[in-house]
Amino acid sequence: MAGRFDWETNGLDRAKFEALTKLLRLRYHGQVGAPTRFDESHLYTPDDGDLALDDADSTKVSTLADFGSSRLQRAFLDRLAELVANEKGGRHVSATLMTNSHDEVRVFVARNSKFRPRDEAFMKCTEALLRRIAEGQDISSRDELWALILKHYEARIHDYICDLRQVLKRYMQGEQRESPSQLVAHLRELCDAAFAQYVSNTEKSEVLVAQAHELYKTFSEDDFSEVWPSGSRSLRACLGFLGRVRTSFGVLVRAAEKLPGIATISISTVGCVAPRKASSSEHGQIWTLGRLFQHLGCAFTDDGVNDLLAPEGKRPRWTKRKLAQEFDKLQSSTWEVHAEMQLLQLYIHPPKIGSVGSSAVDYIGCSKKSCFLCWHFLALFGGVKTRGSHGKLYNLWGLPDFQGLPMAQMEQIIRSVRDLESLLRAEIKSRDTVVLPQAKESTVGASTISTVLPGSNVPSTTSMISSYLQNQRANLLVKASSSEGASYSDNETETEQSITEVVATSGHCGGSDCEKITTRRCSHCSGTWFCSVSCEDEAADLHLFACNRRPITTADLLRRDCFHDSHPEDSRVREDYGFQRCRNRREESKLFGLYIGVFNYQLVPSQEVDRWMTQGILADKIIELFSTLPENCRGGYYTWFLRHRHVLDASKNSTRDEDDVHNYIQERFREARVYLDPADQAKPIERLTPWAKQNCFFFLTLLLDSTHPPPVMRNLDLWFDFGYVVCSDAYDENSLSNLYQRLLFGNKLAQEHFRSVGMEHLAPRDIPACTFEEFWTAWEEGSLMALFERYQVSRVADGSALGEFLAYPGGNPRPSVWRLRHFLAIEDANVLTAAPEIAAAAIEYGFQPDLDVRTKMGLHQFYVGLFRRGVLPSIVHEAKKTGALQKVPEWALTDADERVTRVLSSLPCDSEFEGLQSSGGSRGGETRGWGCMVM
Repeated sequence: MAGRFDWETNGLDRAKFEALTKLLRLRYHGQVGAPTRFDESHLYTPDDGDLALDDADSTKVSTLADFGSSRLQRAFLDRLAELVANEKGGRHVSATLMTNSHDEVRVFVARNSKFRPRDEAFMKCTEALLRRIAEGQDISSRDELWALILKHYEARIHDYICDLRQVLKRYMQGEQRESPSQLVAHLRELCDAAFAQYVSNTEKSEVLVAQAHELYKTFSEDDFSEVWPSGSRSLRACLGFLGRVRTSFGVLVRAAEKLPGIATISISTVGCVAPRKASSSEHGQIWTLGRLFQHLGCAFTDDGVNDLLAPEGKRPRWTKRKLAQEFDKLQSSTWEVHAEMQLLQLYIHPPKIGSVGSSAVDYIGCSKKSCFLCWHFLALFGGVKTRGSHGKLYNLWGLPDFQGLPMAQMEQIIRSVRDLESLLRAEIKSRDTVVLPQAKESTVGASTISTVLPGSNVPSTTSMISSYLQNQRANLLVKASSSEGASYSDNETETEQSITEVVATSGHCGGSDCEKITTRRCSHCSGTWFCSVSCEDEAADLHLFACNRRPITTADLLRRDCFHDSHPEDSRVREDYGFQRCRNRREESKLFGLYIGVFNYQLVPSQEVDRWMTQGILADKIIELFSTLPENCRGGYYTWFLRHRHVLDASKNSTRDEDDVHNYIQERFREARVYLDPADQAKPIERLTPWAKQNCFFFLTLLLDSTHPPPVMRNLDLWFDFGYVVCSDAYDENSLSNLYQRLLFGNKLAQEHFRSVGMEHLAPRDIPACTFEEFWTAWEEGSLMALFERYQVSRVADGSALGEFLAYPGGNPRPSVWRLRHFLAIEDANVLTAAPEIAAAAIEYGFQPDLDVRTKMGLHQFYVGLFRRGVLPSIVHEAKKTGALQKVPEWALTDADERVTRVLSSLPCDSEFEGLQSSGGSRGGETRGWGCMVM
């Protein structure tokens, strides 16, 4: 029999309940309990017997299993709720619930206020993109999801950026410019980025979110405290809030790839429960303070009020009059049902999918920590968990009517309300009246259980350790003959501490997903805080590069590259682990995939892999490792390795494709010729006309080889011609290459890769690609951006600058400022040896041949810093043209020493350089050689 929840049923009295909550709220100033986190709480044991409540504890057998499903589900629900709550304020607090039926997943989303059409559109788009990612249909789904999240979360990101700027202004006033700390250098770059000019809000959001995320994850609270003791907490908190959207994106992608059923996920909204009239009673009995104190067995006198509400001796005293005034202020005409409570009925009685029943995950995701009442009610009801509680109590708290719920569950609801009311009474009468500090309701960083292995979310080597690695390079790979290792600590700040006279005596544990406050430091380097030996051992691999725990080996470097998904570049790593014996980059990619399986999935310690390598049994051990797995779980890289074991045999001579330059180039040409028109396929390359076709053919050949042009090539200018000059770093250049590959080849290269390792079933589906004739014609006409849009290829972050650059017809002159950027990108560039058009632009902007070294370096740093701040080349060009370049440091908030300022002031206006351009018009008819392809 189904029923409906009513406060007056079975002796419940909502007016009494509200009166108790108001009194308890006044007693503790709203902060009733200490903040708690789900993974720190052991108050309630789940009904399913899951012992991994504290699943950061690596000693528990259930941790790995929990990591694979429940843990990732919880993180997914929390992060999705955060993204739905895209604006600040209690009205936007959101909650999520997941139900499963066979291989189908449904997620329900509730919010404290009604959903707007754009919110529902965001969830539907997210649903579609998660399905595509889960199915592995195309490589663009992740980029589309990231763009969607940035757009939806724009208002909140803007608020976080404003907060960050205010904190950075205070930091910049006392910045330690001479500090050797790597964090100081990164914060200086962050200041540059935070106050830079951007073409769009999207670009600004993407840049600052990425930097904030990297800084928050890379540097600990101790590191920030050492750099800026007075404001470290506020600065790191701002970075955490701004960067967490990137964490949320990563969790959603991992969930789509790893959780079963996401390929059929549906995301639905739950209608908000309308506010109800508060303090109503069928019997018309109002709970006055006198009646409430009588119910509690306390005297309603000034002394009785003070004894109940204030610690002994605390001033000012509570009185009846003061209590009545404060009590009345809490009166309101309505009460509200919080988002997590709106989902409770779906948790108790999940809807069927067709005729099949479903079960709910015993966890409700929340964009913020739950209030005191929600947290305790859910726990009392049946051990339902959320991410934690901020411990605050809201007096106007209600429950939905649970219409249609079976009576057995309805009786359980009623019992839980009675238990919660008893808890309120006990808290009011407790003699502990210590007022707790107001806890934050929002969460930053590891507010949910971590879903990634240590270090796997860092896209590149952390710059914090770069100087250490450089200093250690000579002895990095030498096995120590004694216990004395390289002495390094990630907390080498004794000098700074003596200056600031601030010495931290405790800090957050650096263990994976452990944030306990501890006074214990690393037992090896006395740097990072670790609350226990187990946490220290658990974080050993991540902490290794900042510690003297043991000498670093090539296996450690390879393991780090695998976690970062960064192709190994260290020469000794490449030699020790077979990359130098691969024929080409494609084979290297497959070997790297094999090592990712060894480290990231089979979790083999780097010390063990180092032992295999040094004893000459690496190949045998890898085969032994994968042979223990079911055949369908070994992956295609292992199958490839069985055919190419020779790459790990140092006794055999190896020949790389590029060792024979002529044959290598001709082979690349043969692969590329199929994209030419039939009439051109038999022609020598130098006879391809017009020149634009020949130039684009050279570029296509590079893309087929999965490479992109460098800034300097003999007889060719592809890096400049195809817009790489607008990129700010190697990541941008790789992104631009990926866009060109997708435009010209669709998913062909990815399909060939999966086919080569016997995993055709994972290959992405075909997508439209342009013809080579369309490509070279568009480049020649200056309409490449229109071609990108026609084939729905996303633009790079600096789309405006790329569009401006590519709008010039191929080979035509461009403003000389672009050649200035080209000059800055060339390592050890010199105007006496650079190409004429590059040298001319550099001289135009102040790099005279007779310039002294110090001034030249200062001018170089000035221009690099200017463009890193987001100043567009067109703006620099206009400033130069009008003779106002010396004023740029003032409005761009960048530094320029006196020497640089003198150079800028001496530069003439463009009237004297009107005809000077970065590219000569004669290029159109010339023929260029292919020797430049050897890099």
